[in-house]
Amino acid sequence: MTFQELLEQAGLQDQAALFQQDPAQIAASLGFTGTQAQQFGQFFQPFNQQRLLDAATEIQNRQATREGFLQSQFQSGFQGLGQSLGQATRQIGQAAGRAGFAGSGATQRQIEQSRERANQSLADIMQRRAQGMFGIEQQAGQERAGLTGLLQNYLTGVFSQARRIQSLNPTGGSGTTPMPQQGGFGVGAGGMAGGTDPLKEEELKLNTNSMSIY
Repeated sequence: MTFQELLEQAGLQDQAALFQQDPAQIAASLGFTGTQAQQFGQFFQPFNQQRLLDAATEIQNRQATREGFLQSQFQSGFQGLGQSLGQATRQIGQAAGRAGFAGSGATQRQIEQSRERANQSLADIMQRRAQGMFGIEQQAGQERAGLTGLLQNYLTGVFSQARRIQSLNPTGGSGTTPMPQQGGFGVGAGGMAGGTDPLKEEELKLNTNSMSIY
C-alpha cells in the first residue's frame, strides 16, 4: 500500500500537496510565493509518511492474524462436528444391528435426526464465524479511522500554522496570492505574498515542535 492510497482511503487525496516532504513545497501549496516559500517553509514540519505506512501495515497484519485464528477455530469445530456425526451414525447402526433392526424405519429416523442436529450445529458455527469476521473487520475499521484522524489532525495543524503566519504578515491583503480553500478545513482566502518585516517575523514564535508527533 502506498501513502497516496492511504490518502485516497481517507478521502484526502485532494490535500496530497500538503503532505509533501519538502517544507518549502508545503508553504507554496498554501499560497506562499517566491522567497516566502523558503522563508516560512521552516515553520511546517512534513508529515511522517513512513510511520503511517508502518501503522497501516501493522493493522493489516493484526487483522490477518485474527482472521487466521478464527478460521482455525472454525475448522476445528467443523471437523469435530463431522466426527461426532459419523460416530453417532455408527453407534445407531451397531445398536440396530445387535437388536436385529438394521435398515428399519426407526433406525433411519434416528440417523436423520442426528443429521438434523449436526446441520443445526453447523449453522450455529457458521453464524458465529460470520459474527467473528464482522467483529474483526469492525475493529480494523476503527484502527484505520485512527490513521485518518492523524492525517486530519496534521492538516488542521498545518492550516492553523498558515493562519498564524498570515495574521502576522504585515503585507498580506489586497494584491497578494490567496491561500487556496482547503475543503472542510476552511482555510481563509487572505493573501500571503509580499515582503516581510524581520521584527514581525521574530514575533511569530511558531512552535515547530507542536507537530513533531507526525
